[in-house]
Amino acid sequence: MDRIIEVLKERIGEKRLDHTLSVVDEALGLAKRHKAPEDKVKIAALLHDFAKNLSLEESLRLTREYKLELDDVTITNTELIHGPLGARMVKEYFNIGDQEILNAITYHTTGRANMTTVEKIVFLADFIEPGREFEGIQIIRAKALVNLDEAILMALDSTIEYLLKKGSIIHVNTVHARNFLLRIGVGES
Repeated sequence: MDRIIEVLKERIGEKRLDHTLSVVDEALGLAKRHKAPEDKVKIAALLHDFAKNLSLEESLRLTREYKLELDDVTITNTELIHGPLGARMVKEYFNIGDQEILNAITYHTTGRANMTTVEKIVFLADFIEPGREFEGIQIIRAKALVNLDEAILMALDSTIEYLLKKGSIIHVNTVHARNFLLRIGVGES
């Protein structure tokens, strides 16, 4: 872990590292609470923003180099490209082959249908870490302690509402994640 933190300091800088360590703390708390594999959660949370500080040009160069096939929305959105690119870079750089860890990194911004518990925790931890403040976050934080799926649905709704207000494109994975949760009855009271 010390090696990973040293690499992160150099790669993503102090401010992003502070965010990352907050995500790790949040993720480990959720992992304990929801009986998820803490080792996987910790690695995925530590490395979720590995490609975050790359320029769009560098991101696209590496995408071509790794022969990653990204959809049109991801390619044109620097807020999304770092997930799948980061997973690929982490696989190469740290020789991590655990697909659950790589998926947690890949989908930590968009979510996806039928996420594993590790994926859910990393997605939520990034969304609710203490450095984030926006209307409704306290409710989502509280919900995450008792029900991951309901908290994710709330986070997805918040994200979609935010993107609609900005006039931004909504990634299909986000819509699929939300629809999946609704189809399995999450949010019904």
